[in-house]
Amino acid sequence: MKIAIVGAGNGGLIVALHLLREHHNTDVEIEIYYDPSIPIEKVGQGSLPNFTGIVSEVLDIDWYNNPIDATIKSGILYEGWGQKKDKFFHAFPMDFVATHYSPYKLREYMIEKNICKFIEQNVEDCNDIDADYVFDCRGTPKDLSEYNTIKNPLNSVVLGQKNEVDYNQQWTRAVATLDGWTFVIPNKNYTSYGYLYNNKITSDYDARKSMHLAFGVLPDTTVNFDNYVAKEPIQNDKVILNGNRLLFIEPLEASAVECYLRWTTLVSQWIFDGRSKSSILEQFSKDIFEHQNFILWHYANGSKYNTDFWQHAMDMSRNHVYDDRFFEYIEVAQSKSRIELIDETEEVTYGQWHNTTFKNWIDNVFPTA
Repeated sequence: MKIAIVGAGNGGLIVALHLLREHHNTDVEIEIYYDPSIPIEKVGQGSLPNFTGIVSEVLDIDWYNNPIDATIKSGILYEGWGQKKDKFFHAFPMDFVATHYSPYKLREYMIEKNICKFIEQNVEDCNDIDADYVFDCRGTPKDLSEYNTIKNPLNSVVLGQKNEVDYNQQWTRAVATLDGWTFVIPNKNYTSYGYLYNNKITSDYDARKSMHLAFGVLPDTTVNFDNYVAKEPIQNDKVILNGNRLLFIEPLEASAVECYLRWTTLVSQWIFDGRSKSSILEQFSKDIFEHQNFILWHYANGSKYNTDFWQHAMDMSRNHVYDDRFFEYIEVAQSKSRIELIDETEEVTYGQWHNTTFKNWIDNVFPTA
């Protein structure tokens, strides 16, 4: 079987790594088509713990032999969210860490190691590729008419970096600001910043100025984005959308990266294990709905800032209709101890989140009744 991946950005690399790990002992041939003239993101990315294991196994690397300059991500430090605590930590288990990484360095090492066949070619129509299945990971679509909107209060980000690192920071910082929040990611030799906001409330100019004042970072690139998901993730039973061609959700909790990986897992079950296409599409739709809900819930109690953005974000969160299952998770998290919830985490998830994550958010953000 031949599987082609079009696009060697973050989404395409995630697809390739998953397939290489799960099907390395089979007759599956994987080819990646990419246009080297199209720049790949150099801003640091954050993952969840399961992605770290995939990268380590497929590329045979570790924290000492680390050619992609990955750094340890032990959790997410929330600063200024809600009005109960100034800081609180979304911890990963100490024996199960995630990573910060550069998609650019990851791609360059995969090419160097010849982990699969990379073909320099600009592909305009994925149906023209000679392969049994094609993952279309060509980045953000120009036309969103075939996409549904994912509800979220953010639509813009200013990116920047400092050529310095706090080596004691082994987590992603998610810092609430007047206009939204900012991710602060420690890479090996520099720190990435992303000042997220809504450009209908804050102008691009004001966001760039505020980023510089708040973090001392010179703004680099301004990106306006939509939160969206494809109506038809599988086309003609051959072309499978993934990466930003499939969906985009703001970067809180590494949601987009996790969605790309979870969707690749579902597609693999369809291609290799005989699971029905209708069932994986139904599961995918449920996953995206749950991701939307949980991310929105982060804004329900606002932040230490009483600004137009945070009022907008709270209104969007509180007016959104969550499903019954969401409220069941809240009730369970409120009624049980953390150790009781840990015993359940193998089976119980809402989107990518366990009951313990619900409890952490409730304990640290929501006022005591």
